[in-house]
Amino acid sequence: AGDPKFEAMLVQGQAKKEKFWSRMDPPTKANYEEAAADQWAKWIDTDSVEVLLEKESAELEEKMKREGQGDYIMSSRWVLTDKNDPLRTEANDLPLNANARLVVNSGDPGRSDEKAIVRVDAPCATTQSEMILTQVAASHPEWKFGSKDASGAFLKGEVDERGLVMRAPLHGPSLADVPRGRLARVRKGVFGLPTAPRLWYLKVISTARK
Repeated sequence: AGDPKFEAMLVQGQAKKEKFWSRMDPPTKANYEEAAADQWAKWIDTDSVEVLLEKESAELEEKMKREGQGDYIMSSRWVLTDKNDPLRTEANDLPLNANARLVVNSGDPGRSDEKAIVRVDAPCATTQSEMILTQVAASHPEWKFGSKDASGAFLKGEVDERGLVMRAPLHGPSLADVPRGRLARVRKGVFGLPTAPRLWYLKVISTARK
């Protein structure tokens, strides 16, 4: 007790608390604007979305509402956190490490029918399997064994062919050249889609089999 390193270890497992845009001062907002720009760049670089022009956006929204599919337009919002939250203690007062993740809401009532017709399973290794693999690797010194985190993995999965549509966030950090509320076609497993893990899984499997 009282050891700063020990205290830091205790809080590492704590969840990062979500930050509220309306409560931020200008310098803090600037940090999150930069983080949001980095996140949006990943969406664009991976062709995860196709932002529509103003006229196209208005026409598509009118068409979907006319056909009773207005609820199929997925809303989106920013989830703002501080990556240093779990590591910060009284003795280790780390600076802000802003993180912004854009998430769609695919749980609108009009989309509830998809639960029965869209696969969302994405098989992965259990903790027991990982432990066995580690033990086997340890018995083979000649093996190279390690792990790697894929940044923005879901955005690099297989293409989603369903023709989903999302609305740019109405609050929080702004998007470069994308007015608030503008519609965009979703092409990949963006964050918030129940199918995102499976699309990434299918991409990994197809790549590994080549």
